[in-house]
Amino acid sequence: MEGNRCPRFQKSKRNSADALHILTKIGNDKFEFLFTPLNENKKDFSTILNEIHKSYCVSKPFRELRLRHHIIQANQLKVMPLEHICNRIDGVWNLANNQGNLGCFIITNVRVVWFASLNEYFNISLPYLQIAQFSLRDSKFGQVLVIESVDNSGGGYVLGFRIDPASRLKQIIQELRSLHVTQNRNPEFGVVWKSTLEDRKETSMPLTHKGEMQDQGVRCFANYLQPDCFNSGGHPPEFDKSIGLAMEKLPKGVSRNSLWQITF
Repeated sequence: MEGNRCPRFQKSKRNSADALHILTKIGNDKFEFLFTPLNENKKDFSTILNEIHKSYCVSKPFRELRLRHHIIQANQLKVMPLEHICNRIDGVWNLANNQGNLGCFIITNVRVVWFASLNEYFNISLPYLQIAQFSLRDSKFGQVLVIESVDNSGGGYVLGFRIDPASRLKQIIQELRSLHVTQNRNPEFGVVWKSTLEDRKETSMPLTHKGEMQDQGVRCFANYLQPDCFNSGGHPPEFDKSIGLAMEKLPKGVSRNSLWQITF
């Protein structure tokens, strides 16, 4: 539900029961999903999903690399929810295209930010979730901090920064590596969610005598889509770039498009 994906949630009536109708568009392709709860539920799922989608959009700066965005105001970083500044280093050179630009380097608990001293709009916001590694390299400018971003479908970035003196540079890279590990292990997305006792009761599932979850309904639906599940026990999930979701690997002769041709 990001990029050119435009979801819309609404309620509809199906067999005298409230159903959740999800419409989404990816490029020129349109998808429709219809979900009907087995039991009556007082909750308005369309409202819940709209709130979830809103939170998802709010979390984008925590997950996506951004260039030349309005993240600086009056020489200060616009701090996001649940974000706090860990360190600020002035006089840091951004070494790009064999030339240097002097600016400010800001380290927070969720990202690394650099902006030029003469132009605040010349900036980059790089979340730890998009960083592959930090390293020190020798260059014609001396020893520099190198940040390599994750190589997505559009390619990755390699950024170089010169921080003086060398002893401070080593302290900075240790701090960055520590924050990088922390954010990847326990990601912070700027969203707070609290469950009530009623929510926990509704979402809890009874256990069988053997202590296993009762998932016969899920199994039946999975077996309907995967006829060979009885023998193989299911297929491992794989990421489908076209829909941006991980789904169970389909058996031979079955395509993703054919799954939407089910008639009710």
